Amino acid sequence: MASKMFVVFVFGLLIGFAIAFAAMRVVEQRRAVATQTCVATLTQTQTMCVELQTPIYVTSPATMVNASVSSVGCGVGVLVDKSYFQAVQSLLERANKSIYIAMYAMKYDPAEPGDPVNKLLNIVVNKSRYGVDVKIVVDDVTYKDYPDTIAFLLGNNISVRLDESSGRTIHAKLVIVDNRTAVLGSHNWTESALQLNHEASIEIDCPDAVKTLLNYFDSLWASGRTIKQ
Repeated sequence: MASKMFVVFVFGLLIGFAIAFAAMRVVEQRRAVATQTCVATLTQTQTMCVELQTPIYVTSPATMVNASVSSVGCGVGVLVDKSYFQAVQSLLERANKSIYIAMYAMKYDPAEPGDPVNKLLNIVVNKSRYGVDVKIVVDDVTYKDYPDTIAFLLGNNISVRLDESSGRTIHAKLVIVDNRTAVLGSHNWTESALQLNHEASIEIDCPDAVKTLLNYFDSLWASGRTIKQ
């Protein structure tokens, strides 16, 4: 009787080990698929990795990305150097509700139609003409050093404000589209930042995080100084 119970015990133990091993294999396979997806995307432009249960680390020639976020379904993309322009251009082109921008330096160059900043601002203006809500907050450095930017925006009926005081610097580089996706980091909207400098920013597609950034932008806008044409 005892030997029979021992056999049953051992058999049950083996089944338990088999189930645990199978579960571990499923988790590892899911991680592998996610990592392969991230790596494949990284080799194209930037990443849009969806978190599973644990942080996913992937490597590219330029950087290492931690794609873990606070909740399942949130995406984080790393935008280094020139990849920022392509990502933000695509994001702006997809906008159908709102575009909110807070930027330290924004340089429109009327003498160079192919300037990357001109391309981004032209998309913003066109979206505004089709009913997308556009609001831009810039620092005094843009107002003083790049007056063509202010003239271009106001001349195209874009709502633009300065931060609350000339003694306060808005050093943020933030773009929020459709209250869902945000891009923030070191990229100013200048040709040097978009084409020449080493810069790093992130694209976030995560409702909770973007809501926090949206509230932050709203506070900048509410306290901002109106610019008259």
